[in-house]
Amino acid sequence: MYNNFKQKHRGLHLKDLLWRAASASRLVDFTKEMEKLKMTDKKAYEWVKEKNESHWARSHFSTWPKCDMLLNNFCEAFNKVILKARDKPIITMLETIRVILMKRLQTQRDKVSNISGDICNSIQRTLESKKKMHTTSF
Repeated sequence: MYNNFKQKHRGLHLKDLLWRAASASRLVDFTKEMEKLKMTDKKAYEWVKEKNESHWARSHFSTWPKCDMLLNNFCEAFNKVILKARDKPIITMLETIRVILMKRLQTQRDKVSNISGDICNSIQRTLESKKKMHTTSF
């Protein structure tokens, strides 16, 4: 987005204002940075406002997960998986890790190919069970 922005709206100050708005994690901070941009350059502000904030501003990103797979500590999980490869020579180690990752990717690809809707099957089942619980409680 910034590459398109800088074609018409040049300057380090405008760049900083745009990046501060984009990286603001709270809506209040985003609004404050956008007001600063508006006060500095009305045309730049109007150009940015035409864009959907949910595509470029952290404060507008969805917090809902796209699937129910959650890794709390990715490094620990990865290290556990590559234990058998760690004591090998570098090329063999990298090849072993590559094979492990390729198998993992294929397994996940196979799971995703069975999805018929917009969300994962396990989440869909959870939603359905919650709907049944909700309707039977009345």
